[in-house]
Amino acid sequence: MRVRLSRTEPMQRSPYSLVPPTSRWYSREEFEAGALSDGVRSFMRRHGLRCSEVDIILDLGPVDHGVPLGVERVAKAILSDLPDVVRWRTVTLSGCAFPWSMGVVERNSHKRVERSEWMAWLNGLYSYRSQLLRLPAFSDCGIQHTKGVEGFDYRKMPWSAAIRYACGEDEWLLIKGESNRSIPPRLQFPDLGSVSK
Repeated sequence: MRVRLSRTEPMQRSPYSLVPPTSRWYSREEFEAGALSDGVRSFMRRHGLRCSEVDIILDLGPVDHGVPLGVERVAKAILSDLPDVVRWRTVTLSGCAFPWSMGVVERNSHKRVERSEWMAWLNGLYSYRSQLLRLPAFSDCGIQHTKGVEGFDYRKMPWSAAIRYACGEDEWLLIKGESNRSIPPRLQFPDLGSVSK
């Protein structure tokens, strides 16, 4: 779990250039020790920032082993400890419930996986938005775990044909075929796609 404070400086050259943000990450241990509220205020003073210039990202990180109620409780605890919650330019709750690996699915089969970060936001925050001082926007990592696949060379390493799909409002549909060394993926995808229907 991380809370990220960031402010993007005004762009000077091209409207497409990215300027590194000023940021501070808080660990789970820091949050549990009560360092968030005072730490945020100290960070703001040290960098001469105003709330209206800052985007807050409440990044829960990987929650692929969490249940929605637990993820919801953590999100609410962070929101309640965040100072001046209504004054920030933006507040976003982010998390990743997508599995670290497609190894959770057997070859030539499919599996549904709960989107606990989305369910926590939808049922625990959005459904009660009138009772919150501020409803954070939602963000997830899409169909890739936060650990990513860096270092994986698709040209040299074997991989299985796979489809990853947000299904309904509460699940990921994961479909896995055979190794690309056994059957070319282009021949597998029409059959794999019929599973999602």
